[in-house]
Amino acid sequence: MDRNEDFMVADWQVQPQLNRLLLLGETTPLEPKVMEVLLCLAEEAPRVVTKKDLLDRVWRGAFVTDEVLTNAVWELRRALGDKAKNPQFVETIRGRGYRLLVPPAPVCQEADSSKAPASDRPDETPLGQHGARQRWRFAGLSLLACSVLVCLLWWSSSFTAESPSRVPPSPEAPGPEAPGPEVQALVSQGRFFLSQASKADREKARLSFAAAVAQDPSYAPAYAGLADSYILQPGKGTLGILPATREAAKAAALRAVELDDELAAAHLARARVAGPLEWDWPQAEESLLRALQLEPENERALLLYSTFLSAMGRPEAALEKIQTLLEDNPSSPRLRRQKVHLLYLSGSFERAAQEAQRLLAVQPSSRQTRILLALNYLELGRERQALREIRSLLPATSHAGEIGYALARLGHRDQASRLLEKQTASQDSSGYPAALILTGLGQKLAALDWLEFVVNQHHPNAWRLASDPSLRSLTTEPRFQKLLKRLGLTSMQASSTPS
Repeated sequence: MDRNEDFMVADWQVQPQLNRLLLLGETTPLEPKVMEVLLCLAEEAPRVVTKKDLLDRVWRGAFVTDEVLTNAVWELRRALGDKAKNPQFVETIRGRGYRLLVPPAPVCQEADSSKAPASDRPDETPLGQHGARQRWRFAGLSLLACSVLVCLLWWSSSFTAESPSRVPPSPEAPGPEAPGPEVQALVSQGRFFLSQASKADREKARLSFAAAVAQDPSYAPAYAGLADSYILQPGKGTLGILPATREAAKAAALRAVELDDELAAAHLARARVAGPLEWDWPQAEESLLRALQLEPENERALLLYSTFLSAMGRPEAALEKIQTLLEDNPSSPRLRRQKVHLLYLSGSFERAAQEAQRLLAVQPSSRQTRILLALNYLELGRERQALREIRSLLPATSHAGEIGYALARLGHRDQASRLLEKQTASQDSSGYPAALILTGLGQKLAALDWLEFVVNQHHPNAWRLASDPSLRSLTTEPRFQKLLKRLGLTSMQASSTPS
């Protein structure tokens, strides 16, 4: 197939050189990367093109996340009027990739006569050069983000009991226009920053999404990303847990769903708000199931749903979900680590330790997996092995709560106490790490004080209270039970024993 020549996909005329689609004289512009995705699928149609192949061929080695590809496919479907659930053009093949259901065909002379003259070509300036000419300064972005936050809070204040999902009315229009390449680039940039661990990168993500919303207030992925950036802000006393920010996250998620009910990322953002922040677990499950209905292969949604099921006291169902995914992606480190985590939460410590050992054999640098292995050894009474793993994680640059808890349980109380001092003095601690360390030290009342702080802050870590084996010694305490009641959760059994 000649990439410079127009071709037909059903009734759509694809014009690669113009980065647009043509139907009955109406044009629909495509962002260049979206057009490249379409070209790759058309070249292989109706065969499946794996996600890896698409990322390699379209982004050519650039460091991007799978979310960038997911957004590009979503843009392509929107342009074609296609639906992920009942596709007519682009089908998702779970665990593999995508395929174009309609093979490309040559353009007949009658259709080709509608091709726009050369003078009608859009500006072909590369996006990178355009971005260089119009570079955002972070000071300006911060001001823009504040404006967006004010707007979102205004929307959230308009919610009523009779109309809980009210958002500003959208003007009547025949359909949403494709966003400009700058808006799509901002959303992709935001998703990349959101995938990073640092607080600074999370803030950059929020600014990117806010800029995208300001440029195109009708673009649902920008609102979904903005909601995620508010929810995932780390730390105690930061934007991630302030009441105003919770309202802004809710408003952004609801706006995303209002703008596009077919966008899985919008329902996923709604689930993140409803569950961990609002403790509305039925709404959280409804949103998660809707996201999975739209994109059954969405790994983020499946991981969150498995965690949700575990918190709801349904660890077997959670493991079943992850095991189904692993059948399609047996080498996925994230899925394998989630399986270890779920086995640990369910009390299957021996199986969890075995799975963690296998994963570390191929991914020895994973701190999360090593911590899980140490915690499982601790529950199994293998103290020497647990201490060996914990020592390999020092100094505790992350996961200080779990490391301090293990050190306290292993008799290294001085080291645990030093970690506790750092956590209680830090302005970026959620309070949950301090509660874990205090639990390991046997200081139940102080641990409960910090857990109460976590719940009062509506911090996302609050839902861990129901399933974290490290808190088992607190489950008989009346204050702990009151906290669970406030959360609407049921605790793990205090009498659980290692398997």
